[in-house]
Amino acid sequence: MYNGFPLAILDKNYIEKSVKTDKYNCIAWSLGIDTKWYWPSTERPNEWLDHLPFENNIPNFIRFYNYFGYEVCDTHVLEEGYDKVAIYVRLKVKVTHAAKQITTNKWASKIGRFEDIHHTLGAIENLIYGEVSFFMKKKIN
Repeated sequence: MYNGFPLAILDKNYIEKSVKTDKYNCIAWSLGIDTKWYWPSTERPNEWLDHLPFENNIPNFIRFYNYFGYEVCDTHVLEEGYDKVAIYVRLKVKVTHAAKQITTNKWASKIGRFEDIHHTLGAIENLIYGEVSFFMKKKIN
């Protein structure tokens, strides 16, 4: 277990689901992509959408997810026919992480260069990742 998540010890949903890899990050994983490392930076291996600025802020990430068909929504509750993503923010401004919904109380994350995990939303809130700030959803075709 990655020791940066002290609350994960109490999380009955916490489970490691893959081996460590640096082929993709949480943002890509939240979109179901396991071949890219999306982040608003010009440093490699980062990739970003050409029409968006290299800025880490909430509006920029909303535009990023909008490009993939997501829209901001009010709740983490599972909705049939939708994929949902939770966006973690530190200091109320800096996006730090994204998790994709599996069930109402179970989420999947890629932890940096570490493993993919399953967890509850609060289990990975900490000083580095901050806390869940908002949710986005996309209609499944």
